[in-house]
Amino acid sequence: MIIDDQALPKKKIELSGVNVAYTDQGVGEPIIFVHGIPTSSYLWRNIIRAIDSDFRCIAPDLMGLGDTDTPLDHRYDAEAQAGKILELADYLSLEQFTLVCHDQGGAVAQVLAVNNPDRIKKFIITNCVCYGNWPVPIV
Repeated sequence: MIIDDQALPKKKIELSGVNVAYTDQGVGEPIIFVHGIPTSSYLWRNIIRAIDSDFRCIAPDLMGLGDTDTPLDHRYDAEAQAGKILELADYLSLEQFTLVCHDQGGAVAQVLAVNNPDRIKKFIITNCVCYGNWPVPIV
């Protein structure tokens, strides 16, 4: 858990046996922010504060990171992480949303976008893995 006066409030929801932590604040068209590794939704706090008067900003912590569970019996690949984000979007009744991603969260977001193009209104990629760079080899 991050203890910081800059942190945004988080909620938790159980999605397929995993307690997923996420920030959900603001009004307007929804944007889902996907962080990289080894960060958390905390990465997006300043951007969310800057735009939450115009957009509904949702930033989950990926499985194994931030305040989301680290279950031993789950997969952590891009497909599994993308599935959790889609489950969260369904829970929040988001038919379409803008997807913003960073770092290895980009691999997760790309899987989500390719498999669910009808759900993605806009797709913003920032400093992400791509092409033959995923999966990143274990160091």
